[in-house]
Amino acid sequence: DFDAIGVSMAGFLSADGQVDIQSATMAKQVLGREKFLRLQNGDPTVLPLLNHQLETDILVEIEAKPTAQANVGPAVRLLAQAVSTTDGRILGTAFVDLPFPMTKLRMKQRTGYLADRIMRKITQVWDGYNPIIVRIYSAGSVGDVLRIRRLIQGVPGVRRVDNRGITGSSTTAYGRLAVLYDGSPSRFYRALKREIRNSSGLQATDMQNNTVDMQMTGPILIRPPSQR
Repeated sequence: DFDAIGVSMAGFLSADGQVDIQSATMAKQVLGREKFLRLQNGDPTVLPLLNHQLETDILVEIEAKPTAQANVGPAVRLLAQAVSTTDGRILGTAFVDLPFPMTKLRMKQRTGYLADRIMRKITQVWDGYNPIIVRIYSAGSVGDVLRIRRLIQGVPGVRRVDNRGITGSSTTAYGRLAVLYDGSPSRFYRALKREIRNSSGLQATDMQNNTVDMQMTGPILIRPPSQR
């Protein structure tokens, strides 16, 4: 049944032959048993091997787990995610419940839905807008979040910064910003930390996939470029 799910997903993702699909069997042969198991266990260091040896840009992972929480009763919950083999960035995620019995029609419907959701999100990347999310904690005010946004706009390589929600009062605030950057999230994180070093009151505390966390550590002092 799981092999059939994989075959059905590959059929939809290939878009009638417009997208080149490499099979999991080929990946096993190229990587070998040990590296393939590491890949299945989420080891990101294996991803570049797929990129170089199979010339594969995106890895689509599918996980199937039984669930009794679906609206349709007992079912298999299918979770899919697309991961860039160049920088490990998660490009898109989706899930759907496949009820019993797992007939061919039901399998086709559910995997078609998964493939459509994944391809829509990958297309956003191909169209040039897959933002890096910056979460700002412990800001002193909404105004401080906007000042941080202006600082991020000055980071070399940043093309656009959009508000994804700012909440707070005159004493505390939280913000989410979507950043369009010419490069990987890890490069942006390093560039942001260099920029922060030139100012004070700010700290970049963590980065996971394409999300960066920041927090205020004191009054913000942002020096103009001429003083950096």
